[in-house]
Amino acid sequence: MYFIEDLICLIQEKKSVVSMGLDPRMDNEGEIPRYLIEEFDKPDKVILEFNKILIENTC
Repeated sequence: MYFIEDLICLIQEKKSVVSMGLDPRMDNEGEIPRYLIEEFDKPDKVILEFNKILIENTC
């Protein structure tokens, strides 16, 4: 099955067309809250926590 077919099935199943890009960039000032950058020592952990917050507040 192609990606678009999978996507259409999921849209119909979930009855939602919400789609999020979870690819924040550390080098864009203001894109990721400062408190996350200060709390976690590794960029991958900062991005993971940021994405978790986005998902939790969208679902």
